[in-house]
Amino acid sequence: MQVFRRPLLVLIAPFFVLMLYLAAMDYGIVRIVGDPGSIKKVLASSGIYDSVLTGLLDESKAVSNDGDSTSLQSSTIKVAAEKAITPQFIQTSTETVIDSVYRWLDGTTTVPDFKIDLTATKDTFALKAGEAVTVKLASLPACAPGSPVSAQVLDVDTIDSVVCLPIGVSPQAEGAKVEQNIKGGEGFLDHPVFTAADLDISRCCGGTEPTTSIYESDWKNLPEVFQVVKVSPYAIGLLALLLGVVIVFLSSTRRKGLRRVGISILIVGILTLAVSYSAIWAVNDKAIPNIKLNNAVLQDKVRILAKDVNRKITTNYLQVGTVYILVGVGLIAGTLLIKPGSKTNDDLEGEGQTAEDRIELKEPVKATPFDEDETSEADEFEDTPGAPPKPKKKPAPKPTAKRPDKPATKKIIIQ
Repeated sequence: MQVFRRPLLVLIAPFFVLMLYLAAMDYGIVRIVGDPGSIKKVLASSGIYDSVLTGLLDESKAVSNDGDSTSLQSSTIKVAAEKAITPQFIQTSTETVIDSVYRWLDGTTTVPDFKIDLTATKDTFALKAGEAVTVKLASLPACAPGSPVSAQVLDVDTIDSVVCLPIGVSPQAEGAKVEQNIKGGEGFLDHPVFTAADLDISRCCGGTEPTTSIYESDWKNLPEVFQVVKVSPYAIGLLALLLGVVIVFLSSTRRKGLRRVGISILIVGILTLAVSYSAIWAVNDKAIPNIKLNNAVLQDKVRILAKDVNRKITTNYLQVGTVYILVGVGLIAGTLLIKPGSKTNDDLEGEGQTAEDRIELKEPVKATPFDEDETSEADEFEDTPGAPPKPKKKPAPKPTAKRPDKPATKKIIIQ
């Protein structure tokens, strides 16, 4: 056992450090992505729901229907859209999708079972947009006959800049036309019903409709992988704990083993803190500024979201690193307070010498004296050839206690 002790320590110690580091990194990520509640909080705190609609309108540009087009860039149309599609509605719909996806990942359902129907929402948007255009035009004064703007063709793109109502233009008719374009046109919410099948990229872009769902082919093992990843920090942490115990028992003394484990945990804690601060700097100052989107408002919200996610993950790393440092310092301090016990032969061999090499032979402090009276003349010739046999000594009689003399009895003669 002594021959293999040191090689085993050399092999296990780096593996112990690696498991500690992996547990910290895994915990920081899984704590965010492993729970739908964490995802919801990050999205809500970023304010991204306030800019989703603006991004969609800027991306769609306009809605066309039978050659007639309605711009979605007008402030009048955007205000109507914000009344119909509120940030609260977008948040509720998004969280419904998140909950459904996590039920599938946890194995509760075979596929994500969400269904977001925006048909009524699109109709409400169309109705409010038509009403807004009608109110806007009805509030304008009629253009003076013969003026340059009196005969202009009304364009919804320029409705915000119209100062008077052109001759022959009906506010109600224009409002009804806008409503019909948004409701039945193309370019915005063309597929108002959104299900898990819409997440299948192979079904879009004019491709051939696949016969097998992606949840039954490419993604069928994703729930099992997710469930393993979800518990991986605890499994790795338990393995690290077992390796630490093995290191303690393989060390020459328990005190040295605890100190070795404490130093390893302390080093990993410092390394985890360093990685956390480096990630904060790299993501916030280098990666996030490079995020570019067509919509400036949505771009700012996405950058805020990225910062929030990075902050959450690095906060978890900082917590784990701090705990590692406290545990490591505690173990090292504990070994300084523990008095070293007596060393066994195994401990001595662990020092690099065998037990026999460490034995100290000491001379007696004083020679044992011999009684000269018990030395006889025959002892001098004990080893002499032809010497007469040594007579056996009679044991000395044991001293007996003397009894006190009885006083002599006096005889009295009576005459």
